[in-house]
Amino acid sequence: MKNSLIRRARIEDAETIAVMVAALSREEGEPPPRFDAAICRRDGFGDRPIFTAWLAEFEGRVAGYALHHRSYDTDRVVRAEWLCDLYVESWARNRGLGSRLLRWVARQAAANGAKALHWTVLRRNEAARRFYRRFAKEDERLLHCRVEDEALTLLGASAQISDARIRPGQATDAPQIASMMGELLRAVGEPVFGFDATARVLADGFGAAPRFQTLIAERGGVPQGYALFWPIYETETGRPILFLSDLMVAQEARGSGIARDLMGEAARLALAGGFAAMLWEVLEGNGRARDFYRKFAREYDHAVVVTCADERFQQLIARPSVD
Repeated sequence: MKNSLIRRARIEDAETIAVMVAALSREEGEPPPRFDAAICRRDGFGDRPIFTAWLAEFEGRVAGYALHHRSYDTDRVVRAEWLCDLYVESWARNRGLGSRLLRWVARQAAANGAKALHWTVLRRNEAARRFYRRFAKEDERLLHCRVEDEALTLLGASAQISDARIRPGQATDAPQIASMMGELLRAVGEPVFGFDATARVLADGFGAAPRFQTLIAERGGVPQGYALFWPIYETETGRPILFLSDLMVAQEARGSGIARDLMGEAARLALAGGFAAMLWEVLEGNGRARDFYRKFAREYDHAVVVTCADERFQQLIARPSVD
C-alpha cells in the first residue's frame, strides 16, 4: 500500500505504544491497562526484551502497532509465535494496515522457525473476529482458567500431597515427554501427531534457546505425569504470565494428587519468576478437568482462542505485500 510502512519500534516510541495500548483497551470496553511507557521501555527494549513491537505508519503518522513474542504449539510440536496485541487507529482503518501487520508478524516468526501463530480475541468483539477469520481458525470449545494474586500465592504455598518426585525436565526426558504429549492429545480426543516428536522436543525444549519448560512427576524413577509451560505477555497487567500448555497424569496414577502437585510447583516457579498469573486452557466438554481446576482457579469464556497454523499459516506468510 502506498504511503505506508512497517518498522520496528524504538525505545523513543514507548509513549506512543502505551497510548495505543490504552486506546485498544478502551475500544474493547476493558479497564485501563497497567502497561505504560515506563513498562514498555522496561519489557520491550534493552538487552533481554520480553516482546517485540512493530509500528505501522501511514502518510508519515503512526497508525497502529503489533506486539508479539516466541511461543510453542504442543498440538503440532512446532515453534510458534504469540500475538499479544494488534491495533490500528480508527482514522487509518480499512486501508489494509491490520492485515499487513499480521502478515509481518507471521513472517518474522517464520524466519525464526515458527510454523504457527496464536492469539486470543474477545468473544464480544465481532469486528475483530470477522477480521481474524480471514486468516485463522477460532476454537470456541476452549475456555480459560486463571489463577493470580492471593490464589496464586496459596497454590504456590500448598504442601505436596502425593508420593511422587516433582523435578525439572531434562534432555534425557525428551522421549517420554514426546510420548506423554501424544497421550494427552488422545485422552482429550484431539488429533495426535503421526511422528516421533522426540527430536523436536529435544531441540525446542532443551536447545540453546528453549521455547518451553517442563516438570516431571515420577515414582521409582518412572515418569507418571508432566507439566509444560512458557511465559506469555499481557499488556493488561503489564507483566508476563505463565502459560500452562500441558498437564497430564498417567491413567494408573490419577487421583493420587500428582496433578495438584505439578500445579503447585508450576505456581512456585511463576511466583519466583515474578509472573503476574498462571493461565491455561481447558476443553468445555472436559468436565473432570474443569472440576479439578475450579478448586483453585477462575474459569472464564469471554476470550476466544485463535490459531493460524498449517496451510493457513503458509498462506498468510505467502500473501503479497499489497492488499
